Amino acid sequence: DYLPQADGDAEKKFADLVAIFEALECPWTKRVALALLNDPQIAARYPLSPAAKSIHHAYIGGLLTHSLHLVRLVERVAPLYPRLNRNLLIFGAAFHDFGKVFELSYEGNFGYTDEGRLVGHIAIGTVLVDRAIRKIEGFPPDLEIQLKHLILSHHGKIEFGSPVKPQTMEAQLVHHLDDMDSKINSIQELIDSERNNSRWTALHKAYGTSYFKPQGNYEPLQ
Repeated sequence: DYLPQADGDAEKKFADLVAIFEALECPWTKRVALALLNDPQIAARYPLSPAAKSIHHAYIGGLLTHSLHLVRLVERVAPLYPRLNRNLLIFGAAFHDFGKVFELSYEGNFGYTDEGRLVGHIAIGTVLVDRAIRKIEGFPPDLEIQLKHLILSHHGKIEFGSPVKPQTMEAQLVHHLDDMDSKINSIQELIDSERNNSRWTALHKAYGTSYFKPQGNYEPLQ
């Protein structure tokens, strides 16, 4: 009751995410995604989990909000690049941070579970996908490694926590969209948290700069 919460109905958002995968063209990607989303433990935690302890989307329902943002971004961007595989992109958008359903705790304050501290969300998410795939007979090996790669590479660089760098076009795009959405949300949260008339925010500790706060609305260019 006392933790910050995402706007909107979390259960409806989760149902929307399930519906996206029910309509997915690739039957293999659809099966593994729905197997994960329909798991009772995951279905109970995904609508509630924050996306981070403090950096971005740090509120109840933050992970689901962030994932749906990426799905919508994929739907806007993918048509510009016809060589991209939409099914891979949708999966990467929804499941890149999937392990956070078990990495983060939200009973009391936001924090990390023991599994989150010892294993981390990238490894947790990859293991969950692997377990689901193992139960689907005949799952294509090439698709399996591409789905796992989307999770393993989404931080973009080894020094940022990714075991591997993005090495498919879909993984590269998921990384950039994830980075964009997390940063913009973090900056918006900083601006919204301030209660002063300054034209500039305080220093954003993660990004090492302050941000300009325009006053009023600009007239459109003629």
